Amino acid sequence: IPSQYNGCSLADSITAQDVKDLRTQYPDHTFVCYINTTADVKALCDVCVTSSNVVDIIEAIPNNNIYFLPDKLMGENVVNDLKARGVSKTVDYYHGTCYVHEAYDSDMIDYLRQKHQDIHVLSHPECDESVVKNSDFVGSTSQLIKYVENSPQKEFVLLTECGLSTKLQLENPDKIFVGSCTMCKYMKSNSLESILSVLTNPRECDEIHLTKDVIDQATHCIDEMFRYTKEKT
Repeated sequence: IPSQYNGCSLADSITAQDVKDLRTQYPDHTFVCYINTTADVKALCDVCVTSSNVVDIIEAIPNNNIYFLPDKLMGENVVNDLKARGVSKTVDYYHGTCYVHEAYDSDMIDYLRQKHQDIHVLSHPECDESVVKNSDFVGSTSQLIKYVENSPQKEFVLLTECGLSTKLQLENPDKIFVGSCTMCKYMKSNSLESILSVLTNPRECDEIHLTKDVIDQATHCIDEMFRYTKEKT
């Protein structure tokens, strides 16, 4: 870990013991975890997902009882997306959130639309469902990048972490990005210098140690994501 100020409000919202307790409470459910989780949590789940494949994979799972963790807001959006596809499944979800994405609300979008009538609002599925419903496009980081690059639209509002806005501004100088993004204090705690230091001269406090069982089980959880994705294509 290149920074002593490490973490993630979403990943840190759930522990391995929480998952064990939930599996006892929901014995008939397939457990689906978002990529922003620890190895210990992944090791106790059935399949891992990203924001770009979560709906496709949950739809493909043969079990109609799903437990999604840890993102409550993404869980709500998954439920709505499945309904829109006509897919009938019971999806229970945990109460974790990303502190960056939960800061946005629909009133903010309404205000920006009043000030900038030509803007296109883009949001990430970690946002509240009211924000998602009031957006012009919703997608993962890679999907948002492609959308901006290929869109004839000139003005955008990006409701996600600042790193993406900066990247898109640099790569698309002919386009305008309106409003302020939200910076993740955890992501910004890493620097090129600290990454170089941890690669060339790691200290004991920089090291993360995992047992073989956790590594093997977490790897299986991720491999299942690739298996479902391959079957889907």
